Amino acid sequence: MSKFYSIKICAIKKLTDEAVEISFDIPENLTQVFSYKSGQYITIQSVIKKESIRRAYSICSSMHENKLAIGVKKVKNGKMSTWLNEIVKVGDTVDVMPPNGNFQINSRSKNQSLGLCAGSGITPILSILKDTLHNNDDSTFTLIYGNRSPESEMFVGELVALKEKYINRLQIIKFYSDLNIEEHFFGNIDENNLLEIFANKQELLNSDNFLICGPGNMIDNLNDFLIQKDITKDKIIFERFSSSNVDVEASDVENLACDYTFIIDDEEYEITEENNKESVLDIALKNDLDAPYSCKGAVCSTCKAKLISGEVEMSKNFSLSESEVKEGYILACVSHHKTKNVTIDFDVF
Repeated sequence: MSKFYSIKICAIKKLTDEAVEISFDIPENLTQVFSYKSGQYITIQSVIKKESIRRAYSICSSMHENKLAIGVKKVKNGKMSTWLNEIVKVGDTVDVMPPNGNFQINSRSKNQSLGLCAGSGITPILSILKDTLHNNDDSTFTLIYGNRSPESEMFVGELVALKEKYINRLQIIKFYSDLNIEEHFFGNIDENNLLEIFANKQELLNSDNFLICGPGNMIDNLNDFLIQKDITKDKIIFERFSSSNVDVEASDVENLACDYTFIIDDEEYEITEENNKESVLDIALKNDLDAPYSCKGAVCSTCKAKLISGEVEMSKNFSLSESEVKEGYILACVSHHKTKNVTIDFDVF
């Protein structure tokens, strides 16, 4: 279920002083395993300073390019991002989980898309942008991209080349928060600046897809703003790289024991847990079950599973849609049992 494969790094491209693009050499016998949809991510695992670390990184390439590449921005105190930016080199092999994720536009509505992103949030949107413009000659894409300064902007050269290739179908609007540069917006991508853009480009409000990727609070604010502009929820698609400051509060539940049945890789495992202090995922992992996970923060959805019977409660949810929750899907990393018998299926994909 959460199987990792040793994959060789075939190219590393420096994007900024703090970001790289890493391309992987996928063996021919694994091409189907590592086929992906634009907007998805891969999870990388490594032992760094004697600590096992897993992190999810969005794919920046598109399938028509015949490659799999990710964008990695170094974050402060980020063990994996620092390792990938400073230590790994071409020819090294890393442990990689096959692509996953739900950040995808409706395949029936590809005519006009608007992408709103900040910093490394460009990564999955770039993949979708390339896929959309390549596969649909009638499509248009407007990218609103925010950074601190031009020096911190990822994929500069590629965006220039894409703009030249799709000169009549791709529009790029840039924001810089630290510098006031002529012909670009100063500040953050927020309600006031978007109101100015939409006042001059009202057609953008008729987009079929509104893609948002960036800090959690930015996503929450832009989502609320678009809804206020009468954009229906089904058109707004977002991907979080971090949680917002607002969690979904879970109600107090007594510390009751539970008989679990876990379904993983077509096998059933029965486990009795004495209390509900630990999450569903932690209970599975401490019993040596190979349950999938990456962020453990309700962001990446790698630990997505289906509740077959019993009840659990999620303390937060930043990646499942309302429809998925109604269908019984949970994030195992933040779920706790509420009944004495629970069955969780990790083999639902």
